[in-house]
Amino acid sequence: MSGLPSPTVLGARVVYRGLRAVDGALENAALGVEAIHRSFAPLPDVTEDYDESKPEGLVATGIEGLRAQVKRGLPVTANPIKATEALVDIAGTKAGLTEGLDDRKLALEYLLTFLSRADPAITTPIEHGAIRTLYYDLPHPPSTQMGQDYQFRSADGSGNSPLNPNIGKAGTPYSRSCTGLRPLPVADLPEAGLVYDALIKRNETKFKEHPAGLSGLFFNYATSVIHSVFRTSRIDWNINETSSYVDLGMLYGNTQAHQDKIRYVDGRGKILPDVFAETRLLNLPPAVVALLIVFNRNHNYIADLLLRINERGTWEQDLSKIQEPEPPYSGTPEVIKDPATQAAAPRKSAKRKILEKQDHEIFNTARLINSATYASVVLGDYLSAILGTVRDGSSWTLNIQGERRESDHRLLERGQGNSCSVEFNVLYRLHPSMSKEDADYAGERFSWLFYGGKTPPNWDELTPDIFEQTLGALQLQVLYKSFKKEDGSDAKATPPALDSLTEPQLNDVINDGKPVDYLLDLFTFRGFKDADGKWDVNPRDPDTKKYKDELLARALVSATSVPAHAFQARGVPGVMRVIEILGIEQARNWGSCSLNEFRKFLGLKPYATFEEWNPDKSVADAAKKLYRTTDNLELYVGLVSEESKKVMDGAGLCPSYTMSRAILADAVALVRGDRYLTYDFTPFNLTTWGFFDGARNVKNASWGGVLGKLFARTLPRHFNSTSVYTHFPLIRPTGHRFSMDKILAKLGQAKEYTFTPPPPIGETYLISDPNAIYDGLGDADHVTEGLITLYGQRIKNVGLSPSYLTVIDDPRSWEKVTKLVQEVFVPDRELADNGKWFYNKTIELIGQKSYTVLEKGGPKYVDIVKEVLRLVPVHWVSLRVAGLPVKTAFQPHGLYYEQQIYQMLKEIHSYIFIEGDATLEIPAQREARANVVRLRRFVKLSLVEAKGSLPVSLINGLAGWFLGDVPQFTNRVLKRLLGLGAPLDEVANDIIGVISSASIELSQIFTHVINFYLPPVDKNAADYASKQDLYEKIVLLASKGSDPLVLATLEGYVREALRLDPVIEGVCRVVTKDIPVGPLASKAGDRLYFDFGKVGKDESAFSNPENISPEDVEPQRPLSDYAHYHGDTVFKSLGPAFVTRVAAEVLRAVFSKPNISRTKGVAGTLRRYREPVITVDDKVSIKNQKLVRYQKVDEDGELVDTDWYETVNEYKLTPGDPTEAADRWSYLDPEIGHQPSPWATGLTLTYGA
Repeated sequence: MSGLPSPTVLGARVVYRGLRAVDGALENAALGVEAIHRSFAPLPDVTEDYDESKPEGLVATGIEGLRAQVKRGLPVTANPIKATEALVDIAGTKAGLTEGLDDRKLALEYLLTFLSRADPAITTPIEHGAIRTLYYDLPHPPSTQMGQDYQFRSADGSGNSPLNPNIGKAGTPYSRSCTGLRPLPVADLPEAGLVYDALIKRNETKFKEHPAGLSGLFFNYATSVIHSVFRTSRIDWNINETSSYVDLGMLYGNTQAHQDKIRYVDGRGKILPDVFAETRLLNLPPAVVALLIVFNRNHNYIADLLLRINERGTWEQDLSKIQEPEPPYSGTPEVIKDPATQAAAPRKSAKRKILEKQDHEIFNTARLINSATYASVVLGDYLSAILGTVRDGSSWTLNIQGERRESDHRLLERGQGNSCSVEFNVLYRLHPSMSKEDADYAGERFSWLFYGGKTPPNWDELTPDIFEQTLGALQLQVLYKSFKKEDGSDAKATPPALDSLTEPQLNDVINDGKPVDYLLDLFTFRGFKDADGKWDVNPRDPDTKKYKDELLARALVSATSVPAHAFQARGVPGVMRVIEILGIEQARNWGSCSLNEFRKFLGLKPYATFEEWNPDKSVADAAKKLYRTTDNLELYVGLVSEESKKVMDGAGLCPSYTMSRAILADAVALVRGDRYLTYDFTPFNLTTWGFFDGARNVKNASWGGVLGKLFARTLPRHFNSTSVYTHFPLIRPTGHRFSMDKILAKLGQAKEYTFTPPPPIGETYLISDPNAIYDGLGDADHVTEGLITLYGQRIKNVGLSPSYLTVIDDPRSWEKVTKLVQEVFVPDRELADNGKWFYNKTIELIGQKSYTVLEKGGPKYVDIVKEVLRLVPVHWVSLRVAGLPVKTAFQPHGLYYEQQIYQMLKEIHSYIFIEGDATLEIPAQREARANVVRLRRFVKLSLVEAKGSLPVSLINGLAGWFLGDVPQFTNRVLKRLLGLGAPLDEVANDIIGVISSASIELSQIFTHVINFYLPPVDKNAADYASKQDLYEKIVLLASKGSDPLVLATLEGYVREALRLDPVIEGVCRVVTKDIPVGPLASKAGDRLYFDFGKVGKDESAFSNPENISPEDVEPQRPLSDYAHYHGDTVFKSLGPAFVTRVAAEVLRAVFSKPNISRTKGVAGTLRRYREPVITVDDKVSIKNQKLVRYQKVDEDGELVDTDWYETVNEYKLTPGDPTEAADRWSYLDPEIGHQPSPWATGLTLTYGA
């Protein structure tokens, strides 16, 4: 029987034979019918190549078609319902109703089946559509390439488009967007100065504030964007000397030579402090310079974090391993007489190559993130002000970067490059918007540059020729003043007269795009004013070379405070007259199109009359007299003097109508055309942290704004978490119908923000001396008065006042109330019971949350942090303390899952006790306050049930349903709390205050202890042997049960783990009056950071501080040694006895599992890094100095030697003293967008095999 075919095979044979029989019958019928047809048909016209097998008769042709269809099979074999679902899915995807085609509905398979079986006459157009769709699935040509040559931006912007690498490159010609066909000979156009006086010049006595309330800082930022993508060569106006991308070229430079001048290569990827490569900015308003310095500092912040996080583990964090000793600077410059024949660079050692590679990767990754941040400001703060969405409290912005498909499935172009055009160079002359303060500053600068600052300037007399000649003469003076003799003394060289120079020599002089030594005193910006309103002539710190924070903050705050001017005809300040004349002449030199031609190019209606262009009769009449017809109105003048938009929904910038349309088009081109902001804006290229840091966070207090984060990050003492100066600096804070106080009041959010300039906070000082820490944090009877925490206002903000937390800044009351809290929540008589509960719950959760990955048995795995150590305290505070409605498989009627309760408690605790990103504090406050309200409802319900003041039937019907089967009137903690007689709301607040810190910090304590005693997987690791020895001792102790001596020893291990790897590594106090704290004479307003991490390894506090052998724990090391290093929360509220006991029980439970160990790979480690708390600036010194012979350009343009020398400095950045810095462990939490968090995110262990 085994040799017979199966029923399925037999059935297939029967069907096949039947089909063959049908086909044979049809074939015979076709042949017969065709024979009859041919017997009566005439001879064919052509007999050559005649196909006899092809039927000619209609009937035979039909039969043969039926035969062919039978052979191919049915075109549609799918279940009709399934096929309909697939068609609906296709239609929904086409209409944009779904995220993408659901391939599980098998639409493609049904289509291909139809194409393979249906008549080709029907399928040909359908097949064409299918091939087109499949072809358009992928970009053609490819959008990007692999490797670091494509991963990082080039210095000059080349290679942004792989297929057209020179598009948008610095040093290439401007493009032309609109071809001008209207003849506008310069000879027929009005004189530029007359045009300025008639149509452009501002009436200085009538300042018209910007109608939408934009601040002066808005246009300072706009100025930085404009200078980022436009830098017209002074030698050839057709050349754009910067790239056509928002890549922060004015910071990093436009060539590799510029970039090399701002970098310092030491393996950290940093740039020199507070420098920028665009020297033209030295004559711009202070806030423009301050903004660029903010981005300089942000680069170095990013570079530091990248190395600290070291996401891929490929960088060496201990730089001493890749750095080589350098000889000290002798103080005598090396003289280079022939620059062309300098000695070849010495061969690089293996260490140097590793260092340079690491520095290259960190620098360029930081540049990608910093440039993306700059673009995010454009898409966030800048665009929301332009569109007016800030007035709605909206975080929406145009999604310019995202992938989009046309209706025919074709990808909408992006990342194909960008080239700035002359039309947009003309358009971005935003001088009508200059604030009065910026106009006054420009007047002071021009007075100094062109009039020696001595006589009142007459701007009408400052002509383009005088402007160029004066600048050229000043450049010559500066250059010749810098020359040295061979011995290093001042050369006292006399500069030649400008009119004596030939064209090549003059071009060399006016070329202001050469890379220079940006740390030279010559390039220090001296436009910042001190508190008295005087110019600060020494704005840099002599050691760090950083500008004083207060100067930068004052410039930014001042620009935020003042109104911008409205866009309008006759709106440009008089001081800008020469600049406007040069702009008009430049546009004419380019042969720019007319305004109407540009409008047609944009798809806008051309103006028929001057009154249509600007309804102001005097402006229209003046333009008519100058240009006669609107078709003659040149682009520059037409844009700057056109009627401006009124404030309305969708309009916030309110420029001229044409400009309004064009600016949005250009914003799309700038961002969407940039490969690094589209295709290559990925977590791989920027790292995961960098990807999120460079993007907008729409949940922050700035509604997706980015500037606030940068200000608070780089100037933390001057920008706080509540001020609108931090969050909305591009909008006026007060004093206008659309200022932020009015907007926030309308939205009902005004109470959360402040509207005055943020008062500067004091300096933060590190306290790591054990005696000084005792002075500041010791017993209430000995602690120094005049120190308070940062928590007081936050406790009130979330609604936990009154509660025991309210007295946290009164040492005596705090000591008294925390002892009471311990007696009520965790009395000593219940210590063993609580410890046993934690042990059992840990064992239970490990069993519930473990899993296997092999098909048959094998070891078990568990994320011990996320699934166990987080949840053990959550169950304790929910079930044994507060009666929270936790929902589990065993309590299905609860309202909140374990992780939800953990998240709510974490948000409360973190807001009160952790200082984080200033832009997230207001949203964090909202979340924490809402969580307190939610939890208070259930805690009060538990208290009412415990009190027994409601009918039993109602309790069973409500409380029992939500709070579980255990009746709360048996809850000992609630009974003791009610016995105190405090109001119910206050008792509930006490409970929430305790459980929020208990659940979060206990879980972290458990994590640190478990992690500390687990040896690394790598047996070659430096600490493997010592950790393995400790691990074996802990395992042995865990196997001995709950013997008191065992628990006491484990408690000693817990204390030692937390000493060497503390959860709370330090706390901060604010000084309220001048007092000494240890050796420090602190002043009122100062902040003191008490560093427990350093004390834990201090021999003056602990004998043999690095030793953690059993002999050195309990009882030899007194418990009092640890008393002052526990922080402000769980060790205070629940006490060290409780904390160490339950931690010891959890340690015993975890290590009782057979062969418990870390899993291989990153998952088996705590993914953490050291986040800076107190930073110490690098010191800048001269590493080497050379005197290089200066070569000047002769009459014919050739370089020739001179007797003068230029000083070339090579700098050294020495990291600040690490003993003065402080940091803490931090984690990148994927649950909050990979932002830094002090709470562990996961640690996978394996056991059982």
